[in-house]
Amino acid sequence: MTLYLSNIYIYPGDVYLRAWRQSEGQMLLKLEHSCLQDFMAAGVNGGVVKTVSAVARILKVFHDAKRVKAQGQAELEECLYRS
Repeated sequence: MTLYLSNIYIYPGDVYLRAWRQSEGQMLLKLEHSCLQDFMAAGVNGGVVKTVSAVARILKVFHDAKRVKAQGQAELEECLYRS
């Protein structure tokens, strides 16, 4: 049961990654600023261990995609690590 619960956060990460790759223009900016940067902030500033763990699993999908040298890798890195 624990394995299932820990892997359930990968699916939203996949959805966000696909949406990020397929968006452009205003939708892309909105996704980056309203979703991904909020996840990064929650992961860095989160005080509840379960919340930080869940956010880390969602963002792990983006981090793993960055390692694969996918198309748009520079944009992905810029999006994730923007301050």
